[in-house]
Amino acid sequence: MRKLLLAFVSITLAFAGCAKEVFKPEKGKTIAFTRDGVIMLMRIDKKTEEPITKPEEGTNNNPVISPDGTKIAFATNRDGNWEIYVANIDGSNPKNITQHSSPDRYPVWSPDGTKIAFVSEREGQPDIFVVNSDGTGLKRLTNNNAFNKDPSWSPDGKKIAFVSSLPGNWEIYVMNADGSNQTRLTHTEQDTEETPCWSPDGKMIAFVSNSKGSNQVYVMNADGTGIKRVTDKTEAHPWWSPDGKQLVFSSSRDGNWEIYIANVDGSGLTRLTSNTASDEQPSWW
Repeated sequence: MRKLLLAFVSITLAFAGCAKEVFKPEKGKTIAFTRDGVIMLMRIDKKTEEPITKPEEGTNNNPVISPDGTKIAFATNRDGNWEIYVANIDGSNPKNITQHSSPDRYPVWSPDGTKIAFVSEREGQPDIFVVNSDGTGLKRLTNNNAFNKDPSWSPDGKKIAFVSSLPGNWEIYVMNADGSNQTRLTHTEQDTEETPCWSPDGKMIAFVSNSKGSNQVYVMNADGTGIKRVTDKTEAHPWWSPDGKQLVFSSSRDGNWEIYIANVDGSGLTRLTSNTASDEQPSWW
């Protein structure tokens, strides 16, 4: 009887040892990104990944984890139209917070987690809107007869950086969080600047520019001065690490879109993903 009990315990422990570790996001170590339209979470310290949406749930883009780490916002066409959804961090209980027939995309959380800025075409052209995280209190922020996209909140919640076609090409602007005082930051005239992202200390903005022929990552002071190039290949969607020392971005430098991190000066380049799918649109929590 004792031998049987010991055998049972040994088998149980063996199965427990083979059981999959529960994925737990941790502040400063978790990156959300898309893999061929499926939202993934990655622990960069453990090199583990977890899908939180399924291929049959449509194409899902631009995942961003809430400041407290309990929710995730993303754009999805699972209902036949691009909408902004908010779900629990594990992907459960997804809720459509925009519910409009026009495309809604590019969500980003306010620093206090109460609001989400996003891009909508509900007024006929892409503009920046803001809404409470439960879908109430919708407000239009831009209305300048141009295409406006890629919002990014300043860490104090007082300003929003965005991209506008108002000058005739894509340039980076900043405005107060209520939409007032829209000010142009970049002046490259013929080039394209996109996807601004504010540093955690509010002093710098990372973005992508094609001023050298292909989209590459740059950083600048929050007032538009001191532009410096960080990468030299084809990259997209830069996002700051929570400590402000590194940037995560997607790159096709090795022939396929993968997720990379690098120090803000461009050193320490490290590839995080390696597969045949397209890994894109990272954000760092």
